[in-house]
Amino acid sequence: METSLEESERQHAYSSLTSNGCININSRKPRLARTEQTARCSFVESDNKAKRLSLYRRNEVRRLVDRLLKGNGEFRPQRDPVAGNYIFEVEGLSASKASALLDELATCAVLDKYRIDSVPICPKCEHSNFFVNYVCPFCQNRDLDRATMIEHYNCGHTDFESNFKKGDDLICPKCSCTLKLIGTDYRRMERVYHCSSCKRYFGTPSIELSCRMCESVVPTDEVRMIPTCGYRLNEEIRGELVAHCSLESPIIDLLSRLGYDVKAPWSDNGVSGTEHAFDIYAQKDDSEIVLDLTSGTQEIGSESVVALFGKVYDLSPRRAILVAMPGLSKDAQRLSTLYKIEVVSGPSIESLIHGLSELLGKETPPLPKPEIVKEDWFDTVDLRNLREKMATVMEKIEKASKHKE
Repeated sequence: METSLEESERQHAYSSLTSNGCININSRKPRLARTEQTARCSFVESDNKAKRLSLYRRNEVRRLVDRLLKGNGEFRPQRDPVAGNYIFEVEGLSASKASALLDELATCAVLDKYRIDSVPICPKCEHSNFFVNYVCPFCQNRDLDRATMIEHYNCGHTDFESNFKKGDDLICPKCSCTLKLIGTDYRRMERVYHCSSCKRYFGTPSIELSCRMCESVVPTDEVRMIPTCGYRLNEEIRGELVAHCSLESPIIDLLSRLGYDVKAPWSDNGVSGTEHAFDIYAQKDDSEIVLDLTSGTQEIGSESVVALFGKVYDLSPRRAILVAMPGLSKDAQRLSTLYKIEVVSGPSIESLIHGLSELLGKETPPLPKPEIVKEDWFDTVDLRNLREKMATVMEKIEKASKHKE
């Protein structure tokens, strides 16, 4: 019976392994199965995260995102004065490659895409540079006159106002009567068109577009309308973008100058068999460092510390550093002290680089490595002893929180 109980505990501990490698010892009840929709959303987000991490390794992506982070966070196209189309101007990329890159970033949820305009394009050459022609809706003639019309009520004569003008008076050219009172003698009609070919009058002409690029004549009902979009940063992952596109490059440069062999991103399997990913891995001689980068508009909470601790506990690197901008909350600072996680924080990239440079100059003892054999993970871990240690840590945290209040 005792053996069965221990085996049950081992199986439940394995099922309680989280994505960051921590073991939820205190949880004895099995987790509720997630709904199919939740599982699908989690899979899509995980897939997008993997694609984003791959994108961050490309120089053009880091330059573009860093430009948006330092600006207003939006990227809008400019109208080409020659072709008439909207184009995106990205340094080092053609207009077509820039547009493809922006679409790729939007697909992976780095950018949000939104409509700003729509433009007509020629169905033949796909440019949007037209001459606009007004034509008679009856005979398609382009020779039109537009002016104010006058209709004389007595004789019914209708003509342009200029033909009624005789000095300061209005004289009907048909019956020679003087028109005095508008509404009684005559009425005025503004903006009336007259066709020189068929002699008809009309209020609204037809519109015909002549393409300046290929000289095709395109009626308005045959023109294709193309939506034009702008892009803005996905604010939900701003911290991730800052970490990988603004923080990562200067940190990698610093580590390289100090003689480290750097990989970013980097992942490896822990003793539990779980794969753990770190933003940066650096190795030099016997020195081995893993770094996680995190940033936000406010202080970073304890979640980042807990996540790094879980990975460190399972993987046991020689040294682990959390780089946080603008800084850690008080709870996160207490946790980092308890978990012996080294932290570099600051309000700017310059302060972070300075702090990391100073930290790397110090001789820091490697993190203790638990004597655990991967194949015998659950046979060598004393679950009851581990539960007591975790309970002690949680008790310290609760006391510290109460003391703060």
